[in-house]
Amino acid sequence: MNPRLVRLLPRGLLRLLLTVLQGVGKNNFDDSATLFSAYDFIIVGAGSGGSVVGSRLAEVEGWRVLVLEAGAPSPLEAQVPAYNLFLMQSEVDWNYFTTPQHHGLLAYTNRSCPYPLGRAVGGSSAINWMMYVRGNRRDYDSWEAQGNPGWSYQEVLKYFKKAEDYRGKRNIETAQFHGQGGPMGVEDKRWWTPLLDGFLRAGEELGYKVIDPNGPEQIGFSVADMTHRNGRRDSVAEAYLTPAGRRGNLHVVSNAFVTQILFSSSRRAEGVRFEHRGKVRTVQASKEVILSAGAVGTPKLLMVSGVGPARHLHHHGVK
Repeated sequence: MNPRLVRLLPRGLLRLLLTVLQGVGKNNFDDSATLFSAYDFIIVGAGSGGSVVGSRLAEVEGWRVLVLEAGAPSPLEAQVPAYNLFLMQSEVDWNYFTTPQHHGLLAYTNRSCPYPLGRAVGGSSAINWMMYVRGNRRDYDSWEAQGNPGWSYQEVLKYFKKAEDYRGKRNIETAQFHGQGGPMGVEDKRWWTPLLDGFLRAGEELGYKVIDPNGPEQIGFSVADMTHRNGRRDSVAEAYLTPAGRRGNLHVVSNAFVTQILFSSSRRAEGVRFEHRGKVRTVQASKEVILSAGAVGTPKLLMVSGVGPARHLHHHGVK
């Protein structure tokens, strides 16, 4: 779909058009009616971490896995790449703002800018710009050198390739850095303008190569790969949770806001309390509670559950 046309369509009309073209969503991610009282694993957050962890754990047939997501299923219009601008500061965004800055953000009111963070099944992968960029191999090698075995680039590359279903047009020199058949769709940018060609040619005139941004080196000019599948956004929920949801041992509940981690007398996490459809519910975990609620949500949930700096918690009346 032409991005210019998408931006001109009223949101309601776009939703209707997508519904007609693609049918009602494949999975509304709300299995609350079939919830068990206990699971082997409870995962808080269905974003880029929780979706993958939930899918992988559910591959073990004997394990029951529950994924709780505070947001709703991502809207149909999120599947249209050009529509992501309208998802920021909407009902599928937590609508956070940064604290006022003393030396930056001079063009913003109160020197505070929006901090987009997805509140939907799929997390920020449901609202982001979909650029697939792994980074430089030296970062990974430095992590291993600092005492983290298994994090060298050569060791993590196989997992990048395993996750990827690459449908781009990179040359044979960098084919070894891409994988096919994985759950996550990765494609070239489809909407190409003369200005983009101009930037690439300008780089070549300056003596730089046009490179694969996920290849061996990142010094050069390039066009980012995108997490698309056939031109549609491929969020982690679409890539991992939708296929895994067909297994009977994985339940994904949306609009489930976890308010507290429940601990045993020996301080072992044994369940969670959450709000869903106006009711407060609890569910137990026989093995683990896994927090994948993001860089903001995870420490916040820990602190309201009593895990964190004692002075800070006492100030807020948290035991």
